[in-house]
Amino acid sequence: MNVLEKILGFFTIPLSAETQEERARIADIKFQERIVETGIFIYLDEGFIIQDDSENYIIQWKDIDRIVAYKADLLTVDEIRLDIFYLESIITLTEELAGWYQFVERIKIQFPNIQKNWDEEIVQPPFLANETIIYQK
Repeated sequence: MNVLEKILGFFTIPLSAETQEERARIADIKFQERIVETGIFIYLDEGFIIQDDSENYIIQWKDIDRIVAYKADLLTVDEIRLDIFYLESIITLTEELAGWYQFVERIKIQFPNIQKNWDEEIVQPPFLANETIIYQK
């Protein structure tokens, strides 16, 4: 423990077990809400719309040629990303996007050939890109 951590620790009030449990419960509720939110995505039978601050992207399922999953090393953590190749364009989605979890579930349904647990397997080992084509037309 360095000097700064010791000084900050002096001014920090330890959390009671009850407070820690409450924080864990709140974090779990927030995560459950995040799993079901559609976020920046609007889903249609034939595709989806991504609502960005600057513009909207309309992508039809039939126009997707390839989806590549990988991790980006952000020094202290990894971030899962998807590159969606469609109509000679590419868009990159990250796990930090609102609606990520629903999008991952939707592509698994839309493209049944996608391995169902690709998102669990890509996380190991840490800090390795693990680039994987999860869908190819």
